Amino acid sequence: MRKFIKYFLVLGLFLSASALAQVETEQESLHKRQIHITGFNAYPPFGEWDTKEKVFTTAFDKFIEKYAKERKFLIIDDFRHPEYKEIVREVRRGNVDMIMGIYYESDTYTGLDYVFPSFVSNPVVVIMLPNRIDEAKGADDLKKLKGAVNTQDQFSDYVNREIAKFNVERVDGAYDTFEKLFKGEVDYVFSGYYFGIVEAAKLGLRKKIAFSKQVIWEIPMFIGLSKVSEKRNFLIGNLRLFIDNNDVKSMLKQSIEEHIRRYEEKYIGVVPPSYSSGVPDADENEDDLKWKPIL
Repeated sequence: MRKFIKYFLVLGLFLSASALAQVETEQESLHKRQIHITGFNAYPPFGEWDTKEKVFTTAFDKFIEKYAKERKFLIIDDFRHPEYKEIVREVRRGNVDMIMGIYYESDTYTGLDYVFPSFVSNPVVVIMLPNRIDEAKGADDLKKLKGAVNTQDQFSDYVNREIAKFNVERVDGAYDTFEKLFKGEVDYVFSGYYFGIVEAAKLGLRKKIAFSKQVIWEIPMFIGLSKVSEKRNFLIGNLRLFIDNNDVKSMLKQSIEEHIRRYEEKYIGVVPPSYSSGVPDADENEDDLKWKPIL
């Protein structure tokens, strides 16, 4: 009888150990299939973190989803800190595997691996009032005028050095930046083309400003990887092949377009700030006011 009981005790311990090992194996397998990603937390359309809904929205959504599906990964949005520089540090420390949309040779991203080639660019343009947009034919014309930059706009170090060569005032936030433009305190605003459209739409100013058709600077954007991520070697090779696919490039371009149009539609009917009341809408038809590629 004792041998019989001992047999079942040993069997029970064996089965328990086996079940525990299976759970641990499944957890390890799940961990290996997880990619923790992050990005701009307040720079639409390239990244916006909704603290209330706990949702990360970005023009890279389709890109990320397609990559995860084909490579059988589980994507986890990872925003451990509200400050963007601290978010980047989390990637550098290896707590996050991948960051979307970083700029080459910029101090903020020192210590990260870049996935080449660039998979999209952030064109920088000039925003002016519609009746003045023809005053600036090129950079030499801008140097004769006074400009502004929204400090929430995200530029590469190279572009920031170039902007410093102009008579430019740095202003906190889109509301105050556009106020200076409408009140004539500045003549123009340097802005990321996509970001400028989104911020203008949010304030109901989309029809009251004009964007230069000439791109002042192109900022190539890359995927950044943590050098100490255990998935780094796998990701860097796979992502290079994935990015170099023409269908993927086309999908990403379309995704940016759709993302911006959603912003435009979302903020239709927003009453613009009172400081713009004396400025008539741009003399353009409805189709011209919708987002369109300028490259």
